[in-house]
Amino acid sequence: MRRIVLLLFISATFLVSSCKWLYLHQDICDFYVYNMSDDQIVFFFPTNGTYPVTGYPMRMYPDTAITFSSQFLRGPVSPDTYYEVDGILVKEIYQLRKLDTLSLFVFDSFYKESREWVSTGNGDGHFVNEAWDDAIEEYDVLARYDLSYEDMERLRNDDGIVCVYYPPTYEMEDIKMYLPNSRDASQR
Repeated sequence: MRRIVLLLFISATFLVSSCKWLYLHQDICDFYVYNMSDDQIVFFFPTNGTYPVTGYPMRMYPDTAITFSSQFLRGPVSPDTYYEVDGILVKEIYQLRKLDTLSLFVFDSFYKESREWVSTGNGDGHFVNEAWDDAIEEYDVLARYDLSYEDMERLRNDDGIVCVYYPPTYEMEDIKMYLPNSRDASQR
């Protein structure tokens, strides 16, 4: 009888630890970025805890300077579609950063596509994105949303998914944002 109880205990422990491992390694998603514009976009929002790395901002807010590399841009997001921001739940993002407000930057997809491989000889090389350098210098964002955790919670739909839209919707009117005059992507 003791062997059966011990076997059941070991089996239950293994099952619980397996479920916990699966939870930590599955694609978790409760955050979508919707593109309701006519152009393809990319965006940046700090999610996981693998930072800091070179080119990544140490302070995400109120430092709203673009100090991250173009390699951290997510997307592209085609018109009338959405991008699932996976890997971490919104609540965990804010807890990890220990900040009450984080900035989501929206850019023309041109900036992600502008990476070029530059050979330095002997098969070595690196990526260069001169257009991204210009974007940083000119602060060429389509939008920047300064989203508090409370803002994110207000943007949850009936399915529990946080939905952030570009361009902003009526539901987003109380969110602090920077929306410069939009530029025609075809002029680049």
